[in-house]
Amino acid sequence: MAERSVQRATSGERSPAEKVVQTASSGGRLPAESNQPPTNQIRAPDVFDLTAGDDDHLSPPSFGAKEADRINLGPWPQNVASYRHWRLSVVDEVVAASARPDAAFNWIAAVNSATDADLSDANFPQVAGRRRAGFETLDAKLSAALTKILSGEFARKVHGMKMKAMTDSRRLSGRQLLKAIDEHFKLTEADGAAFDMEHLLNVTMKNDSLEKFMDD
Repeated sequence: MAERSVQRATSGERSPAEKVVQTASSGGRLPAESNQPPTNQIRAPDVFDLTAGDDDHLSPPSFGAKEADRINLGPWPQNVASYRHWRLSVVDEVVAASARPDAAFNWIAAVNSATDADLSDANFPQVAGRRRAGFETLDAKLSAALTKILSGEFARKVHGMKMKAMTDSRRLSGRQLLKAIDEHFKLTEADGAAFDMEHLLNVTMKNDSLEKFMDD
């Protein structure tokens, strides 16, 4: 009997009586015996919590990706033809400046169909029923880049728009400014088309000579 007690003491095994005492002291629960040492490790959270509702969950930033310090745009377009090329380059520069290129493309493309009121929210539109987030700084950089290249009468018009926005305690967003530029060049194109049509209607054929008219 004494020999068995010695064996249990050296092996760490508890006697039935010892187990009863420990069970009573632990509230009636038998402790789980395991050969594995206890661990206090806590699982590290995922780098990107796709359920956190941050923004476009289909396009998280790449590892190491960082939003550019500024957006660099080409000079102010001098006519409608150069505007089209310039406008495409704006999209490219915005996408390249973002840490989330796919989300940034959808964000800048919204200018084509959204209202001016919608674009006052830097995070419009919603994605999968959730409010997009994280575009405030990109929008501010777009506004600064556009303002820097404005020229002529339109620059003075934008200055007035910004002053009115400040009076109303709001900011003229970068995408609102880009939409205003789009509308400016649409009007310019429409005015040009109207001028061309008026010019065409005023053309007359002299001496009823179609051949001479075509040569001239």
